[in-house]
Amino acid sequence: MPLGEEGWMLEVTPDGRMICQTGMDIDDIKSLLSEGTPEDLGTDELAKQAKYYLQPAVAKVRRVLIGAGFEETTEMNDQYVAITFHKAVDFQKLDEVKQAVRWCQQQFTRKT
Repeated sequence: MPLGEEGWMLEVTPDGRMICQTGMDIDDIKSLLSEGTPEDLGTDELAKQAKYYLQPAVAKVRRVLIGAGFEETTEMNDQYVAITFHKAVDFQKLDEVKQAVRWCQQQFTRKT
């Protein structure tokens, strides 16, 4: 489900993880860098550039998500780069999962 206006998504996975994620398509990064020579840049360098563009959005929520027990990771492949915050949820405590989803939504919809 979409979160806020900066491309964040929330997902609760079947394996018991809650994920808040934002990312960029590698082709979008290439377009942003089109004045240079992005075709000469490797995937790692493109990923660094994507992380640079994502940092303002990530910085707004990093402290609160880490404080709530989320772990931060970066995922990348040939198609995208994503900054992911994730933590385990217990489906045996469905009310707690629902509350965690509402809490997460609130973090991204409040004005900063």
